Amino acid sequence: MNVNLVSVAQKMAPMNGWYGGASGTDLVKAAKAYGRSVEQISDKNRAITVLKSGVPLII
Repeated sequence: MNVNLVSVAQKMAPMNGWYGGASGTDLVKAAKAYGRSVEQISDKNRAITVLKSGVPLII
């Protein structure tokens, strides 16, 4: 998806109330706002499987 950083920051600002960073929750909400699917992973083996399949992780 081709979006610029300013556009993403503007989408996130209403979520966290400021432009100085983002929480994990903000990242999930922003991804969903762009129509992306999100999986929150807490298992190391699942993370390895996802990475091996070519999907990037945000930690």
